[in-house]
Amino acid sequence: MAKILQIRRERRQKAWTLAEVSKRTGISIPDLSRIELGQVRVYPGWSRRLVRLFQKPADSLFAPVEGEGEITHG
Repeated sequence: MAKILQIRRERRQKAWTLAEVSKRTGISIPDLSRIELGQVRVYPGWSRRLVRLFQKPADSLFAPVEGEGEITHG
């Protein structure tokens, strides 16, 4: 099970694709997807790049989205 993180909502509000965020941050598309789903640890370097891009504090970007529930796989 994974929780959707606020960073996905922020990206969609800006109408950015994962490919656009990947190009701007140097973080691979699969890693960005896993970050948004809370499936991987967000390394400090990734966090700094995403905070800079989104202009939001890390604790806000990587917080679970309220009301979206959990995603189950399988």
